[in-house]
Amino acid sequence: MSFWTWPALRAEVDYRQEQVRRDAAGWRRRRARRRAVEEPAAPPESPPPIPEPRTAGPGERVPVGSASTTECR
Repeated sequence: MSFWTWPALRAEVDYRQEQVRRDAAGWRRRRARRRAVEEPAAPPESPPPIPEPRTAGPGERVPVGSASTTECR
């Protein structure tokens, strides 16, 4: 049976926690690299263009309730 002093035990726990943290970080990096190779990144979809508001021309009839009803009825 081994005898641990508190500082030695604390150092051992810290060391093992650091190893676990490094292993997890490496695993995440490897997984991300593997996914980047397997699945090429799709280009980000751009939102559809917003149409310009259309105003009525001279003599053009506009449906009631549209944006330009004040210009021509």
